[in-house]
Amino acid sequence: MQKRAFKIWYVGYLLLLLATIFYVKTVLKRSDIKVNKGKEQQSAVEEKFVNVEITVDNGKTIRNYKTKLKNIDSVYDALDKIHDADGFYYEITGYLYGTEIDCVNELCRTEGYKWEVYKDGQKITNVIKETNLEDDAKIELKMEKLQ
Repeated sequence: MQKRAFKIWYVGYLLLLLATIFYVKTVLKRSDIKVNKGKEQQSAVEEKFVNVEITVDNGKTIRNYKTKLKNIDSVYDALDKIHDADGFYYEITGYLYGTEIDCVNELCRTEGYKWEVYKDGQKITNVIKETNLEDDAKIELKMEKLQ
């Protein structure tokens, strides 16, 4: 009896294995499956060097940093480049919705205040990794009171 049960399980396993192989081969042969290809990225921007000025305003003192990067670099790249220059220091935290700056030059945000990043007067704190640099761009880091 036990030998017969083993043979039944063995045959059943082989049939299941053959059916799976047949199914996979059939699915792979199908040509009506649509595949969406992403848009090809074309760089319409000509790469060139740009001058960037970064101003840090903590409410008490204002400090300026200057650097030279390419126009395809982001504001985050500019902050990263001057990270060790002249004692500039910062800490950021990345979230799903964007970026938050925690500390600049060892002055960390406190309750009711936060660091904001502006590019030519426009707030870009949450998108500093996606915002490209422009020639003579003015980047400002300001400690501001939450509203």
